[in-house]
Amino acid sequence: MNLNFIITLLFSVISTLAGIYLFHFLPEYETEENKIAKQAVQKYTVIAFLLSISVALFYVFLYKNNTVMENIKTLTVLAILYPAAFYDFQFFRIPNKIIAFAVGIRVILLIPETVIRKEKVLNICLNALITAAIVFAICFVCNLIMKNAIGMGDVKLLAVMALYLGSGKLFTAVMLTLIVAFIASIYLICAGRKNKKDVIPFAPFILIGTYVSAILMGI
Repeated sequence: MNLNFIITLLFSVISTLAGIYLFHFLPEYETEENKIAKQAVQKYTVIAFLLSISVALFYVFLYKNNTVMENIKTLTVLAILYPAAFYDFQFFRIPNKIIAFAVGIRVILLIPETVIRKEKVLNICLNALITAAIVFAICFVCNLIMKNAIGMGDVKLLAVMALYLGSGKLFTAVMLTLIVAFIASIYLICAGRKNKKDVIPFAPFILIGTYVSAILMGI
């Protein structure tokens, strides 16, 4: 059992635990009327662990060219997406505490990344910041063309993902997210469960798209 296997698998568990623990810092989780949501979180936690471990195993055995740092960053993104997708699905919003937590963890991860990849870290940071700025700009234009086309919570979530993944991996995740969202929206409308005017939470699609990207393409 090599060090890459141990670190990747261990971090998949730790990052998922940290992401799930975020629920305890969000006010909706503690209210009496949301006991059903709290029960759902327990089931959701099991699913989150299985997803993270499956991604870690794919990284170790299939995507061996990935660096440990790349694996850690994507696993962190998935850990952040678990509570973000759940809250968006339940309450149609993404709490700023999740975004702040994600930015804080990214800053912390810069420390080992600087040590491990000191020659490339400047380019990695520039790529991430430029990608995040482009995400904001594109979403801003989309909202100008079509009012409320994408919520600010989703915009901030995608921008934070850019800080972790950079341009190439984010593009892959977003493309698969859009495909998943399109297929799901068509199904929901055709099945009569939603109509064109209904709000459909986007973060769950981001989670699915990113997870599929990690499994199929090793982002």
